[in-house]
Amino acid sequence: MSIKTKLISIVLSIIMVFSLSACADKTDWVYRQDDTTISSGLYLTYLINAHSDATSQVSTKLQEEEKELEKASDIYNHEIDGVKVKDWIIQKAEESSKQHIAIENEFKRLNLSISNENKTRITNALKSFYSSYGPYYERNGANEKSIELSLENSMKRELIFAKYYGNEGDHPVPEDEMKTYLQNNFAEVKYALLPLKDISGKKLSDEEIVAAEKRADDYIQELNKGKNIDDLLEEHKAYLKEVSEKQKESAEGSSSSSSSSSSSSSSSSSSSSSSSSELNEEEKKKRSESNISVIQKDNKKLPIELIEKTFEQTQYGVPFIIKSEDYIFVEIRYDIVKDKETIDKYANSALIGLREDDFDKALESLFSKLDIAINQKSINKFSPNNIK
Repeated sequence: MSIKTKLISIVLSIIMVFSLSACADKTDWVYRQDDTTISSGLYLTYLINAHSDATSQVSTKLQEEEKELEKASDIYNHEIDGVKVKDWIIQKAEESSKQHIAIENEFKRLNLSISNENKTRITNALKSFYSSYGPYYERNGANEKSIELSLENSMKRELIFAKYYGNEGDHPVPEDEMKTYLQNNFAEVKYALLPLKDISGKKLSDEEIVAAEKRADDYIQELNKGKNIDDLLEEHKAYLKEVSEKQKESAEGSSSSSSSSSSSSSSSSSSSSSSSSELNEEEKKKRSESNISVIQKDNKKLPIELIEKTFEQTQYGVPFIIKSEDYIFVEIRYDIVKDKETIDKYANSALIGLREDDFDKALESLFSKLDIAINQKSINKFSPNNIK
């Protein structure tokens, strides 16, 4: 063998060794099924999402116990639903990845498409999300394209859900079931809120609390006499602004008696706000809609007294008082199923509550039947512990 031939053989051998090594260590994909691939970047997107979810759940639980995380890595000392947090995050990322594949397959099977309007929604969502969280995701290995693919898949999920359960879908929810669910889980209300603490968080004096209670009673009397709730709320906003300003002055030491006097002062003059008689019909409608709040029964961030008393109230359009530790509410509840327009406004939220579990089970059934290739090297490489 000539020297030249030997050199060529050596070079080819080296190339082969490096090629085989590169193939053995290839971690640019994690899950694969036919022409759908969960790339490492997309998997990391779902892993980071799961990590954020786990951090939120652990933090919420600790807050309920009046504790907090001293450092981010402390989440791994906890469990979620009896599963160690690290394992929970990995399982969640796996579930999201497999659901992604199932959604892509089902979207094709149903011959669905993403409209230009929904493509714009995806683009806008990506811009908004990336401007806030892009650097964090990039730092942990998930690029913009991966986030875009996850958002596009979420849109496809939404469209499949509508195809299954929407009004024109294959399995629409009966109207009576929809109405019952809305009435039991959502409440349209308008309320005036009277704080029982000042702007610094200090509890009001007994005299100030009595004055707040009297004001609430006065509001009830005015409403029962026929006063427009939107007019009252305009005056109430002006009153709260006045109270806040006087409390600031008091805190700065410029007025030692302002806090007490503001709590017992009468309602601000309506001259600073527009009454119903000064507004045209369109302005009235716009103002009325802006004053509506929607209370969901499972909202754990609201005072429990507000949730319980609101859903105990079965008389619509009648003012009543709710008192919690920190607030007094003067509230009116409205019939959320009074007309088709109102029902349609909350239909999507109701559908999710009614059929989300069924949909998740359907997706799980779909991906459990798929022959999905798994790159364990990638899973081992991309550990939740590396997320910073």
